Amino acid sequence: MAVSTPEDFDVLKSKGNACFNECLYSQALSFYSDALKLKNDPIILCNRALVHLKCENFGSALSDSSAAIALNPQNTKAYYRRGMAYFALTKFTLAGRDFKKSILLSPTNHAARSRFEECKKNIKRLKFEAAISNVNIRASERLNIDDFFVGESYDGPCLDHDGKTTESFIESMVVHFKNGKQIHKR
Repeated sequence: MAVSTPEDFDVLKSKGNACFNECLYSQALSFYSDALKLKNDPIILCNRALVHLKCENFGSALSDSSAAIALNPQNTKAYYRRGMAYFALTKFTLAGRDFKKSILLSPTNHAARSRFEECKKNIKRLKFEAAISNVNIRASERLNIDDFFVGESYDGPCLDHDGKTTESFIESMVVHFKNGKQIHKR
């Protein structure tokens, strides 16, 4: 086996870049992987993450960009690419965190800023969808009676622990109101 030199690493990196520019992603991936066998380099990891993104291998893109960040925590492209992978996996909170870090490292990164705004919109949309998905569930079914604390000084009607409204509960409420009293706030 021949001893590798820094020139070998540079040749593999250049070949990987050339293949990427020609949209020959599987060959670029191979060259970048061979270069990483010679030297664990954050730039090559970041380039390989981009190839994985283009091939929609989002888990591998996450892995490579995370490794690049571990080697160089100031690598704004690694944060952006990991954010893109999280975004593609609809993990908008994690994606937003990475886009925000990319913006902090490179304030003129308009692509990261745009994606960060998209993440915020998607998070709001998902929260809204979750909220309206409970529309057909009655409020009384969503409440847990055990979550409410009623002080011991309260002498009015109380629901049983099963939370069911019974005839005796209604009758005691009517008597309570007729006597000019109020029910507990909760």
